Amino acid sequence: MSLFVGFDIGGTSIKHMLIDSSYTVLHTGSFETLGPGGPDEALDTMISIVHSYEAQERQKVQCVGIGCTGPVNIYTGSIQNPYTLPGFEGKSLKDRLAPTLGIPVLVENDANTAHVGEIHYCGITQENTMMITFGTGVGVSLRMQGELFRTPGGIHPEIGHMTVSVSSPGKCYCSRTNCFEHVLSGTAINAYATATYGMTPEAILEGEDREKATEFLDRLVTATTDAISTLAMIFSSEVVILGGGMHQFIGNYILPPVQDRLDDMLPVYGRTTLVEARYGALSGSYGAAVMAAHTMQNL
Repeated sequence: MSLFVGFDIGGTSIKHMLIDSSYTVLHTGSFETLGPGGPDEALDTMISIVHSYEAQERQKVQCVGIGCTGPVNIYTGSIQNPYTLPGFEGKSLKDRLAPTLGIPVLVENDANTAHVGEIHYCGITQENTMMITFGTGVGVSLRMQGELFRTPGGIHPEIGHMTVSVSSPGKCYCSRTNCFEHVLSGTAINAYATATYGMTPEAILEGEDREKATEFLDRLVTATTDAISTLAMIFSSEVVILGGGMHQFIGNYILPPVQDRLDDMLPVYGRTTLVEARYGALSGSYGAAVMAAHTMQNL
């Protein structure tokens, strides 16, 4: 039996998981992303967790997989975005962890690791799939003929910044007012609900003022439909997984009406089915560990 560790670095917490070569989950946990010691403390903690897992199982971990918000250079293992993980930008996670651990370390975009985690956990068999993660930001992962889609150079495309037909006050760090992330990230949804209505998103949608609820829901559904329909038509996505920290909110309120609009809009391109993520917050660390296992199998 071989062991593999997956980490999912988010803006608030870093989740970790130990699996074996049959993809069985042995241990899980999490810790704060930025403690008093900043990124260096977080990286030291990641090293300590790998050693702790090895001590518990009395066996060497074979490979570590890391998913984190991008842009990420998968070859150097460097994080290239100061806006979503402040302090981590320019740091090579591979260079910091691999020599100390003495094992391979792979670094991936967190939407990709969550995508792989959901596919394996749910047993999805379709080869053309998409995953959208709604959290602090919006991440999009595309898979065609069973392979993750990348731009030249292996960089994960920042599809979360594509434009939609809805705007929000202020500007995203990409400089747009109407990018997908600026309208539909958990941060954006909550900020708009508070600033416009003085209420939480759930309170608006469950409240007695149905006109207000309809208005609020329509802007979310319209923006989501814009993005998914455009991507599904280009990439022929058969299944779209909606996940991230906001997956329950998206699944409860937004998924059903978006599916209805897609069914009316996309008959020429075949049916695109929306599904809510089933492994939820653990899909990223699970996918990172699965990708680590695949890396060793392909060596």
